[in-house]
Amino acid sequence: MAVLIIGLLVSPPEPVLVQVNPTSHYWVCEAAPTVNRTIFLSFGAIYAGSMLIFATFLAYKTRSAGKHYDHYNECKQMGISVYNILFSALVGFTAMINPLANYYLKFYSVAVAILWATTFSLAVLFIPKVYIFYK
Repeated sequence: MAVLIIGLLVSPPEPVLVQVNPTSHYWVCEAAPTVNRTIFLSFGAIYAGSMLIFATFLAYKTRSAGKHYDHYNECKQMGISVYNILFSALVGFTAMINPLANYYLKFYSVAVAILWATTFSLAVLFIPKVYIFYK
């Protein structure tokens, strides 16, 4: 959190007008393209990526815990959720940094990746519990 606050103070975001074509435009709130912006964006991406890789590692290591403990049988669902979030993050990140993609493709690709990751994770974690409850 402190690194994020320092990054916002060093390189504050400003509204920027992006012209799509002569009749349409959109506003983007982003920091000025400086070295500080690149450093803090890189640090944030590396931190988020390392957390996701660590979660994937934990999901991989605990995949067989459900065989030994009957009370903790959601290890498989948690692993599937983490793998799904990793895949969705890769798709969203790829669409976001693609320099050839237009605004709408970037926006909707990232939005669909976020919605898919959250909806799928909630469904995988809670639908089996609801099924067992009503069974």
